[in-house]
Amino acid sequence: MDLTTLALGGGAGLFIGVIVSSVFGGRQRRDLEEKLARTRAEVRRIREETKGQLGALERRQGELDSTLETAKESSTRYKEQVAKLTASLQEVENARERATEQAAAERSSREQADGRARVSQDQAQEALKQVVALERHVATLEAEGAANKRLVDEQRDEVARLNLKLEYHEAARDAPEVTDRFADDDGSTDAVLKVLLDSERQSAAVVADSSGIVIKAVGPPEIAEGVAAAAQLVARVGEQLHGMLPIENLSHFVLGDHRHVLSGRLFTIGDDRVAMATFGAFAPDTRVVDVATDKVSKALT
Repeated sequence: MDLTTLALGGGAGLFIGVIVSSVFGGRQRRDLEEKLARTRAEVRRIREETKGQLGALERRQGELDSTLETAKESSTRYKEQVAKLTASLQEVENARERATEQAAAERSSREQADGRARVSQDQAQEALKQVVALERHVATLEAEGAANKRLVDEQRDEVARLNLKLEYHEAARDAPEVTDRFADDDGSTDAVLKVLLDSERQSAAVVADSSGIVIKAVGPPEIAEGVAAAAQLVARVGEQLHGMLPIENLSHFVLGDHRHVLSGRLFTIGDDRVAMATFGAFAPDTRVVDVATDKVSKALT
């Protein structure tokens, strides 16, 4: 192979390499330009989103700066008043000391200094009374605020309870008959309690023995245990009513406050006094409880 052939071959290879490099370089450039365009669009979007947030923060900062400036001005005025009173008291004490040293010759000056001292003391006592009155007023406002908060919390709880009860009554209009609500249960105590819990919007439904021990329960365990213990406590209280009221055998109960209601039935299985109780925002429908009681009694027999 001669030098001319080698030169031609090298030149052709160089030419092809330049073309390939140019093609791929252009493609990479277009990819980079597209990525840059997307990045710019994202930056513009983020800038628009943060513009509103920044404006709100700046307005809030302005309000805080204004409040801080007012507080600083008030603090400065109080400090000036305190400084004036302190300086006045110091002057009075100095005058009193000079009057004491020159008591014989300057009795009138001492009396004037004593008068100024009494005035300053009266002013200080009056200022102290105002401070005490302000502290009492602040304490009263704090107590009123706490009472209002409790009232608001109670009203909020009452509204939530009434809304739940309204939802229950609205759903009850289209609900199946009482016996039909238990059509899909398998007759077990768990299934009956689950129907009672769901259809009556209760937080927990429990069956407990005479010792307050949970036999079956649906709902949060911590609530179920409390319901079981409370139900048997009510049963024991009912036994103590024999000599006070003409109640021979307590069979049902309803207890509650403005937020929750504990209700239940008491019946005998063998020698044991069993309680079936529910806990929720309101007492369940007695017709549903009647069916549930009958089914639980049969399941435990």
